[in-house]
Amino acid sequence: LLDFLLFKAVVSTQSTGDMKLKLEEEQNEKERLVQLCDEKDQELEAVTEENEAERKLINILEIEIENNIRVIDSNKNELHNLEQEKKHKEQKHAELQKKLDVFIQECMEMSEAC
Repeated sequence: LLDFLLFKAVVSTQSTGDMKLKLEEEQNEKERLVQLCDEKDQELEAVTEENEAERKLINILEIEIENNIRVIDSNKNELHNLEQEKKHKEQKHAELQKKLDVFIQECMEMSEAC
């Protein structure tokens, strides 16, 4: 019986030692995982800040694009107006040229008649 109790005590001590070792390993693993989570949180925070900065830049670029579109539309309208004005002036020039040609012709006829 004494041998049995001694054996049980040895086994129990080994089992307790194994459990302490296992508990220490689990604690180390937990600390490693907590550290890994902290690192991932820091990475996530950095990426989030970077994304926020890029989002702000995108918003600025979108506003610039909208302003450029308005400028382009305004320039198209101005170009259209200038083309219409040019066309009107070309028509007026053609009319005046015809009148000048007629006047010159009349003057030449008058000059020949004299």
